[in-house]
Amino acid sequence: MKITRFLSLCVLLSIAVGLSASSGANPSPTPALAGFAVGEVPATLRDGDIVFHDSGSEQSAVIKILTHSQYSHVGIYLTDAKGGFVYEAHNKVEKTPIAEWSDRPRHAKYPNKKPWRALRLKDHPDGLSSTDAATLKAFFTPSIMGAEYDKKFQWSDDKYYCSELVWKAYNTLENREVGKKETFRAFDFSSKEATDLATARYGGVDKIPLDEIVITPQSIYSSDSLQLIPPLTER
Repeated sequence: MKITRFLSLCVLLSIAVGLSASSGANPSPTPALAGFAVGEVPATLRDGDIVFHDSGSEQSAVIKILTHSQYSHVGIYLTDAKGGFVYEAHNKVEKTPIAEWSDRPRHAKYPNKKPWRALRLKDHPDGLSSTDAATLKAFFTPSIMGAEYDKKFQWSDDKYYCSELVWKAYNTLENREVGKKETFRAFDFSSKEATDLATARYGGVDKIPLDEIVITPQSIYSSDSLQLIPPLTER
């Protein structure tokens, strides 16, 4: 009986020591979750979440230089009976399966260390209501789906670039503004990359329409009305 009690005491002591060592006085902090991995489709995504990544194209690199942004592309996550999709102005206005969209950075020419992130409205922390999600989906009419990508970044309704599409879609929700509108005057076109893009798109830096309204991925990303979706913690 004494031997049994002794062995039981030893087991209890071992468990206590193990727990103490695992908790520790100064446990190692959990690394901040800065972004989702390539190909990851988090279960926390909800209709209306605004998703960002860096496509790695030549244009992508210039946009990041001009806007001081980590991400150069943005879209809206929405679901239907066939699954989850990202509605985006990419080569044209289209919807891309989320698994394919989240895998795209794998092939980026200039890979991002934090492949992609997702944000949603702060006042809708659990995601949009079904009514608001339906309003967003209704924005993507047949005339908008398939519309050309706007290489000149003009504030028009016949062609769209990525952040313009997202901003205008969200503006249908009680005139919400996710991101501050700017003009081309806000950007520095002095770098060779920016000069080359301006020459290709407008015929030269001196021909850029400086007063053209523009909305950038970075402007949306830094909007005070948005927050990271869980479990992301580092914006």
